[in-house]
Amino acid sequence: MRIIPLISTLVALAGCYTTLALECKSIEIEGKRYDLSPLNKDFNISSSEETYPTVTQTTYLINPCAPLQVKKEEEADRCSKNTQICRLITNFKNNEPRIIRINSLAGGANETEPTLSLKTSENAQQDTLIWSLSGMDKQKAEITFTCDKDGNKDSEPTIKSYENNLLSLEWKSPFACSNAEPEKDKPVEDKPDESSQSRSGWSIFFIVVFCLLFLYFAAGIIYNYLVNHETGIYLIPHLHFWRSFSEVIKDLGYQLYNKCMGVGRGQHGYSTL
Repeated sequence: MRIIPLISTLVALAGCYTTLALECKSIEIEGKRYDLSPLNKDFNISSSEETYPTVTQTTYLINPCAPLQVKKEEEADRCSKNTQICRLITNFKNNEPRIIRINSLAGGANETEPTLSLKTSENAQQDTLIWSLSGMDKQKAEITFTCDKDGNKDSEPTIKSYENNLLSLEWKSPFACSNAEPEKDKPVEDKPDESSQSRSGWSIFFIVVFCLLFLYFAAGIIYNYLVNHETGIYLIPHLHFWRSFSEVIKDLGYQLYNKCMGVGRGQHGYSTL
């Protein structure tokens, strides 16, 4: 029965690891996209100084995207599980190492998710990503990723400082460059042609007039057929009006024709002898 809780724990840990990896794979901020997943591996940065009669070595184990991989035989001398940045201070005397301090600067038992901000500049190649993480015992780490398109893909972070429990790292890498294409300018919509708008307006007008006339004649014919029992040409509504209207149109057309053709010009003021 104890197998089920164990499986649940393993699944939860795997989910945590996957979430961090996905964050590095698809980072989107302020309309720009980044992919830091190639940096998902353990980096070892060490420095030594003489502290006579010993030598003190400070080692930073760093993985910005996922928990550090720890061998089983090293668990006693490493940070707790799920740590992403571990600080080890080792003292050497007569080549005998002795670890005197271990700090989880990012991750560990702290479940706080990392935060990401973007610092832009006029030069697109100088945009920087600031990756802030928190660890145990009020420890914190801040990684400043700087875009370096022509830089080495195997570049490692540089220790800037460690003060007041805050580790500052600088990381120049081509993977810190935005891989999203800039948004293209939206095409300017062509303004509608005024002449086409005018034609469209007249078309609508004539369509409306035609529909009204059709309804008028259809309703009038039906009324005359059913109510007045008319047949033939007498089915047309207001037949007398349309007859006189047609005569008016004929006379008007005849007068316009004569005027255009010049019929009768020069005859005014004369009489037949």
